[in-house]
Amino acid sequence: MPWFFFGTLAAVAFGLYNFFTKLTADKFSPSVGYLFLTGTAFLVGLIMTLYLKMTGQPITFTRTSVYLPILAGLATGGAEILYLITFSKNAPLGVGTAFVVGGTMLVATLLGLFSKNQSISSRALASSSFLLASSF
Repeated sequence: MPWFFFGTLAAVAFGLYNFFTKLTADKFSPSVGYLFLTGTAFLVGLIMTLYLKMTGQPITFTRTSVYLPILAGLATGGAEILYLITFSKNAPLGVGTAFVVGGTMLVATLLGLFSKNQSISSRALASSSFLLASSF
């Protein structure tokens, strides 16, 4: 299947994530909400890994490759707690999400540009800029 199919599913999942994060943000302290979120995500990952193993599909990793997901996990931990704080401070769902997603796109685009020597499209830069600008 093409990447676009999985990207669409990821967008729907992140949309649901944003919605449920907003609903729960004022019901838990951010660190407790984060523990429930990551505990649930861990179970999903564990079930998926067990499914892959049971169906004979390859589960690949190397000793040196585990550092990158650990760094991603550290970034995710900080982002999740800050995201919960953002919504606990009454950021509207549409505005808070657009601001964070726009900022995410901008940071990822710039990191790709500087660390991977990827070219930047005017569309990617404009999209990030419009998302950030629409938040104010």
